[in-house]
Amino acid sequence: MKYKYPIGLGFAVLFVGVFVSGFLDWAFLVPHIDKLYHFVGGIALGWFFYIYFSFETVSFSKFKKIIIVVSATCFVAVLWEYAERLSTIYSPEHARWLYHWFKGGDLTDTLLDILAGITGGLAFALLGIDK
Repeated sequence: MKYKYPIGLGFAVLFVGVFVSGFLDWAFLVPHIDKLYHFVGGIALGWFFYIYFSFETVSFSKFKKIIIVVSATCFVAVLWEYAERLSTIYSPEHARWLYHWFKGGDLTDTLLDILAGITGGLAFALLGIDK
């Protein structure tokens, strides 16, 4: 299965970023560590979308491949941040357990998280897409 490495990286980022980091309070001990998680998650997403769109069988220019991979990564990053924001608003009232593990910050944090994810996807696209 050609998706196993990017999916494995994505699950590793989620596990470490949500559970290990939350259990050990890394968010309080290491400033902006969540930006690292979003950046590496963006790399995993870029890698996944590069495989998903099967660029080996389609003849796009490198520029078009980069645009497609970064756009798909951006879409998922925005959806993720909407989910974080909605959980911040609604889970304290309806699902306290979810709020403990999955909560967002203010607008600045949200925008920087999206930027970190997009930057990770762009880094993969620039370094991982050969031609």
